[in-house]
Amino acid sequence: MSIGFTGHCSLAPEEAQARLRALAASRPDLFGGLYVLTPATAPPEPFGADISRDFGIAARCWFRLLMPGKGRDGPPSPEVVELLYQVFGTDHLIVTWELDTVVPPPASCPPTTAP
Repeated sequence: MSIGFTGHCSLAPEEAQARLRALAASRPDLFGGLYVLTPATAPPEPFGADISRDFGIAARCWFRLLMPGKGRDGPPSPEVVELLYQVFGTDHLIVTWELDTVVPPPASCPPTTAP
């Protein structure tokens, strides 16, 4: 079982994937096995885009942050979710816990990160 977070992203899947690759490469201590980032893909149809709109973002892609081997005993380190918001900016990303609860960005995160 894995704890799962979903990143709802307004960037094109290719741009989001480039940012995810750069993040994983910059933090092998986190993304070398403890956490896994799935590839950015278009939201599944027919309801994927609607789910993201309900959270306040027009998502062009989704990706997942997984903690393999962990039960549903709590969220990952706040540092990991904060890194996602820092890489994408809060205008381009909303992170949810299992597609039903928004994980708000820390106050220190920028509203926009240039594409």
